[in-house]
Amino acid sequence: MIKPTDGPTKQDVAARNTATTRWSLILGGELPDAATSSIDVPMLCGRSMFPAYVWMRCEGLEPARAYQAAHSLLRDLARAAAKEATHQAPRNFRPFLADALAHGPGIAGLPDGHHAEEEVVAIEARFVAEVQAELGTLDAFGRAYAGELILRAHHRLADEAAQTRRERLFSALEPYLAKEPPHARLEMLAFAHGMRPLLISLALERLRQRFRELVDTEIAETVADADELAVERRTLLMLLSRRP
Repeated sequence: MIKPTDGPTKQDVAARNTATTRWSLILGGELPDAATSSIDVPMLCGRSMFPAYVWMRCEGLEPARAYQAAHSLLRDLARAAAKEATHQAPRNFRPFLADALAHGPGIAGLPDGHHAEEEVVAIEARFVAEVQAELGTLDAFGRAYAGELILRAHHRLADEAAQTRRERLFSALEPYLAKEPPHARLEMLAFAHGMRPLLISLALERLRQRFRELVDTEIAETVADADELAVERRTLLMLLSRRP
C-alpha cells in the first residue's frame, strides 16, 4: 500500500534546508561495498509518493488530481513489479520511476478516487515549501527524490541516537551535519556537554561519517550493483547542487 506523506517535522525541515548545505559532506567519501542484488520495486514505490507528486504538480495537475495520479501510478507499478520475474527488475530505480511518470496514463486514464483532504493539504504544503518554481519537471523530481533518500537517512540517524540515549548531543550537532560550525559555537557546545572542543569536533565527524553511511545505504537499495551506486551518487550530488 502506498502510504500518504505526513507534514514535515522541525527535524525534516532542518534536514532538507539547502541554503547552507555542502552536499559533498553528505554525498562524499569512500564508496561502500555493494553486492549485486535485485531492486525491491514495490518497497521503493511505497517510499516515492513525494517525488511522484512533485512530477505531477510540475506537469500542471492541481493538488488533489496530482495526489491521485501519483498514488495510482505507484500502486500500479508496485503491483506489476510484484508479478514480474527478478531479472526484469530495473538496475536503477530513479530513471525507472521517471520513465514511468513520463509515460503514465495521463489525466484521462485516471480512475476515480478519493483521498483524505488532510493528506493532500500536507503534501501540497511540502511541495510549496521545497520545490523551486524555476525548476523543470525532471530537475524538480530529481531533487525531491534525492531529498527523500537523505531524509530517510536522517531519520535513521536520529533513531540510532535515541536508541543509544544520545538525543541531546545529536540535537546539538545535527544542524552541522552539512555545514561547518563557527569555532566559537563548537566551544560553546563543548562547554554545554562537558567535553573538550577537540572531542566535540570528533563527535561531529563521527556523526557525519555515520550519516554518509546511512545515505549510501539508502542509495544502495535503489541500484543493482556498485557501479550503479557510484553513478547514482554522482548524479544525486549534481541534482542537489544545481541552481535553477
